[in-house]
Amino acid sequence: MSFRLSKQEENFGKQLRDGNKPFFKMDFDTYYICAMVGLVTGTKETEKIDSKNSRELLRNYPIDYRDDFRIINGLLVSSHLKDNGINLENRAQVRKVINDLIDPNDAAHLRDKGYEELNQYSAGGADILNRWFAQSPRSPLFFATALINEIRKQNE
Repeated sequence: MSFRLSKQEENFGKQLRDGNKPFFKMDFDTYYICAMVGLVTGTKETEKIDSKNSRELLRNYPIDYRDDFRIINGLLVSSHLKDNGINLENRAQVRKVINDLIDPNDAAHLRDKGYEELNQYSAGGADILNRWFAQSPRSPLFFATALINEIRKQNE
């Protein structure tokens, strides 16, 4: 399996990579911010992300993100548990979710189901970002500030 960039993510990322001063350097930057928004807001694309509606991005985290795989994969497990109403004290269910999503032998430490879910969260995050930012953010500072404000509104 691999990380896949959906059409929603492509559209959002285009705003941040094009122009005079692009502030996303690679496609995975787009994937990452979309995934984080999807994970934090609990928003997943319900449709499977596959070759019909996305393109393969990478089979492993890029070098700039490799040290953060535990955070990203941990957020995936946490979001899955929360979205499925699994109590953290139910160790058997928590262990099952970890085993279903995480593979210590994979380059990105994900099983196929882990890639699929992370791709769905990323596409869901892109949908939200496309709604929040109908127009291209003017600067990284404006983008970061507006993003934080929107996430705070969601969590109120």
